[in-house]
Amino acid sequence: MSTRYAIQDPAVLIGSKSTSTNIATGVTLTDYYNFDGTTSKVIETGEAPIIELNGIYTAGTGETANSVEIIVEASSDRVNWYRLLNESITDGTSTLTDREFTHVQSTTYGTLGYDAESVGFTAGLLVTGNGGATGIVESDTEIVADTSGTLLLSNVTGTFINDEALTDSGSGAAAVNGVLTSVTRFSLPIDISNKLVRISVKETGVASNAGTIFIEGVVNTK
Repeated sequence: MSTRYAIQDPAVLIGSKSTSTNIATGVTLTDYYNFDGTTSKVIETGEAPIIELNGIYTAGTGETANSVEIIVEASSDRVNWYRLLNESITDGTSTLTDREFTHVQSTTYGTLGYDAESVGFTAGLLVTGNGGATGIVESDTEIVADTSGTLLLSNVTGTFINDEALTDSGSGAAAVNGVLTSVTRFSLPIDISNKLVRISVKETGVASNAGTIFIEGVVNTK
């Protein structure tokens, strides 16, 4: 007999989401765990067995080698918290380590601004910078109609350069405005069995510009 889970609607845990446009907005990350700040959240799970975290990590401008780290803690009274643990067994010896999840910044997915547009871009086509960088257009959000906007790109190779010519494999044409902003999406299912769970997030590897994080959570109950 298989186990069935009742899946609740996603709830925004860190950041915000527009109810009209469904656009997610992250909060600015810090390089330490801020347990009672905007980069942490306490969740009442009702002792459910699983929570799934779905996140969007957007690196700061010009950042290329960062990561976002997540720890999960449990409590029964909202006062005393303890880290969830991982167990590994070697030759009959059990070793416990604090559970921490790391997601490295993506270098192949992100947003790229453009201006001086002469012909609009088309989703699904290959876009190429004059210097040889390429990516697949996932979507095109215009800021000023027929003039400037932002492309969401996947499968990025190479480095796009500010002000270089930008064309797609159709007839789309504009100039790069800025540099690629790395976007990292992740899904993290976590086994839990406690009434209260606290999610805390930090960023590591920042050279000069902190990134942002948005996280939704879905609690699955039997």
